[in-house]
Amino acid sequence: MNENGSLNLDSSFNLGHWLVQPGSNTISQNGKDWHLENRLMQTLVFLAKNSGQVVSREQFFDTVWQGLVVNEEALSRAISLLRTALDDNARRPEYIQTIPGVGYRLIAEVTANAGQSERLSTPEVNQGNSIAVLPFVNLSDDPGNEYFSEGISEEILNALAQVESFNVVGRTSSFAFKDRNKDLRKIGKALSATHVLEGSVRKAGDQVRITAQLIKTDDGFHLWSETFDHKLEDIFAIQVQIAEAVTMQLKRALLTTPTKITEANPEAYSLYLQARYLERQSTSKSNKQALSLIQQALSIAPEYPEAWYRLASIYRNMTAKANLTPVDGSRLAREAAKQALVYNPDYAPAYALLGWLDSHFEPDLASAAKHFQRALALAPTDLEIISSAASLARSLGRLNAAIALREYTTARDPVNPANHTFLGFCYRCAGRFDEAIASYRIALRLSPGIMSAQYNIGASRMLQGRPQEALAETLQEEVEGYRVMGLAPIYHDLGMTAESDEAMAVMIEKYAVEGAYNIAFMFAYRGENDLAFEWLEKALQGQDAGLTQINSEPIIANLYSDSRWEPFMQRIGMSAAQLAAIAFDVKFPTLLR
Repeated sequence: MNENGSLNLDSSFNLGHWLVQPGSNTISQNGKDWHLENRLMQTLVFLAKNSGQVVSREQFFDTVWQGLVVNEEALSRAISLLRTALDDNARRPEYIQTIPGVGYRLIAEVTANAGQSERLSTPEVNQGNSIAVLPFVNLSDDPGNEYFSEGISEEILNALAQVESFNVVGRTSSFAFKDRNKDLRKIGKALSATHVLEGSVRKAGDQVRITAQLIKTDDGFHLWSETFDHKLEDIFAIQVQIAEAVTMQLKRALLTTPTKITEANPEAYSLYLQARYLERQSTSKSNKQALSLIQQALSIAPEYPEAWYRLASIYRNMTAKANLTPVDGSRLAREAAKQALVYNPDYAPAYALLGWLDSHFEPDLASAAKHFQRALALAPTDLEIISSAASLARSLGRLNAAIALREYTTARDPVNPANHTFLGFCYRCAGRFDEAIASYRIALRLSPGIMSAQYNIGASRMLQGRPQEALAETLQEEVEGYRVMGLAPIYHDLGMTAESDEAMAVMIEKYAVEGAYNIAFMFAYRGENDLAFEWLEKALQGQDAGLTQINSEPIIANLYSDSRWEPFMQRIGMSAAQLAAIAFDVKFPTLLR
């Protein structure tokens, strides 16, 4: 109690079945702790102080976000994150109720924590640990050296990301500001970064000059800058020097272990950077070019684990582009990933890739979980690994965990449109259709026409029982396969049988090989279970990666009560009992603000 006799909510208190501890930014249940980002805890405490009362959006902006320029989307996202943390359901809330057009109300009981007699001191919130590494400018005479300057930037970003006390903005979001002369203060606000690292690279023959500078985004003050002139063979030492200098300037303790940058033959390293640069273009042509380059790198440096991992990643992408069959692509990718671990048994991305292959092509979800546990133990803040782990959590039917991980990667890499589509899909699977649509809208703003976003908006509207809106949205999908896949069930709902049959025929004619699973759930939605199971068998024979979504995709729900469902799920290792037996204890990373 405080001096007025009311609850002191700056100390710990009980919220329903949760123990809330603002002093340590944690909520606890059954002996387990979950950490909340500071702004989320402030939002929760503010709701608790107004328990039972409707709190308007304006009140949130005036109190929790005082002095910051934010929009309603930021508040909606904060409420969504709180609901995920509290395991609350927006449609059937036990904790936070939405009052349409007004704001929110905390409906759970707030009581004093019987074991708390003294006020907890609130630790100072560290505001100085978020950084964005902008792509270094290529000052070489040869524009073709762009791959090298980008590669150096990314290697420094990866080195900084190893420091768990940092929030390092993801590559896609940081690199979105390439070639844009934008005020650093605006970049900092867009990326929630208190600092940026920028620089330039000049490469001439075997000589390289790298200039780097660390800048505060609130006032543009230069904290540190330095120029490094070395031979190309010293490039790895330069990267370590820059990463550790930035670490020191951010007033953190020095790394307890050396920064993990693997040294390699300079020529092989250059080929590796070129291959990675081309692979990121994600076309069939660029993947084939990347494959040739990485094979050259491995012929020069066969003990180079990063190159073996890159080879595995290229094979995986070639499979996605149908340049390799799922059987051949998964086999080649697996062999390359295992070779990376021969030369570096602690190389986390290789474990994550093996986990991805296990979950998408076998499937062997128990093995996938073990690989991901190992990868996350080695690299707990790696965004690509966390993203893949979120996919596994969804396959295991653990949607709350999947959503929490997706929300984390989206917060860390906020202008990466793919992150918003992944998050949107998790929301759709969880029946949180309005939130799914909001995420897909963001993705479309960031990348107009991004593949599958309009389809998924249409699917969300269809599942809400709004077929006319679903049709209007789906017709805007630019990728034919997704558009046709969405139209068949919507036309069915609208009673347009001929149009639905025509869409099914197009899907079967053009996409039978790579879309067997999708054809199955289209038939399932139309209530044609025999055909649905027939196509599920084809998907299983072709190692269709879509099967990883089968237990969370609501479009296929008509099959759940079919007598053939449980035996099929047992065959693929995804029955409820089989999934529940798989240990996958994810340590949720904490956003430090």
